[in-house]
Amino acid sequence: MPNFQTIIFDMDGVLIDSENYNYEIEKKALSHFGIDLTREIANKFMGMRFEDYFKALIEIFNLSVEVKDLLRAHRMIAKKYYGEIFALNPYVRETLEKLRDQNVQIGLATGSQKEFAMATLTNLGILDFFEQRVFADDVSKGKPDPEPFLLAAQKFRANPETTMVIEDTPNGFKAAKAAGMFLVAYKSNHNESLDFGLADKVITDMREISALISFEISN
Repeated sequence: MPNFQTIIFDMDGVLIDSENYNYEIEKKALSHFGIDLTREIANKFMGMRFEDYFKALIEIFNLSVEVKDLLRAHRMIAKKYYGEIFALNPYVRETLEKLRDQNVQIGLATGSQKEFAMATLTNLGILDFFEQRVFADDVSKGKPDPEPFLLAAQKFRANPETTMVIEDTPNGFKAAKAAGMFLVAYKSNHNESLDFGLADKVITDMREISALISFEISN
């Protein structure tokens, strides 16, 4: 394996405990348009930008509304969750501190909008760990397209082959592998039934990440 110099984190489900809440938010928002969102459908779009997600739903349900209408409804409900409810996943802060001590470049590539992500990471006190950040607003194509991860690596002037990605969704997995990066899949109760076949490494504890880096540095 390469000596990893850069790590790029996804946010929802990886850094913060939000994926189960996200389904709740989406279900509430979409119910205003007569959509009964099932967990099965929601899981197919985990990790995608909401703009892309809602475009797909409009086609699936043959809705006569615009994406901006769904985004507006979602924003009104999501604002409170991102600002007040979401918490850090176990050992996230400890892991980020260790990675910083190991002189690893730490980046963020999230499918969430900048407004929400900045508010959440600031409230939780971890924003400054991320030297480079890519939000849904920054890309023309979201995950599963590799653009978010490639843009983050470009900001670091990092080689994709020496870049590690921490992800938790199939769309994120596809994006990381398409970018030519080493994929570490974070498995937890919100995604344990999903397919982890693309992962180079599966972890269930954030502390395993700094151990991987330590191994590479020592070798």
